[in-house]
Amino acid sequence: MHKLFAPLLIAFSFAFAGQETRREAVHPANPAGDARPNSDQVPDVTVFASHVQRIVVLRFKYNTDLLAGLVKTVKEQKIRNAVILSAIGSVRNYQVHQVGNREFPPKDVFVKDATAPADKTSMGFRCPSLCRI
Repeated sequence: MHKLFAPLLIAFSFAFAGQETRREAVHPANPAGDARPNSDQVPDVTVFASHVQRIVVLRFKYNTDLLAGLVKTVKEQKIRNAVILSAIGSVRNYQVHQVGNREFPPKDVFVKDATAPADKTSMGFRCPSLCRI
């Protein structure tokens, strides 16, 4: 019985040792405007054409900070507008932003774990927010 108990105790202690935190925030920019119904004057779909001027491929070496590497590259390459089309790999820890509701104003949810590794099977976002850093 004691031989079985010790490994289970160790396994459970590792399972609960994570430092995941979850923070939610609501930042209504315009509460009155957010509550308005959709306008019939605005089409359901809008199409924007664009021409790709250049493609930048990044490869991060082991133990490199992902965000710091992106910020450094954006500055060095003088990137003003960009879209990350794809990313794959593993990270040693993470902080993820997600939208926590389906109404306006949007609720920002931040999940962070400084001790847990994670696989990055997909990543994509617009760069204007990163380009202002």
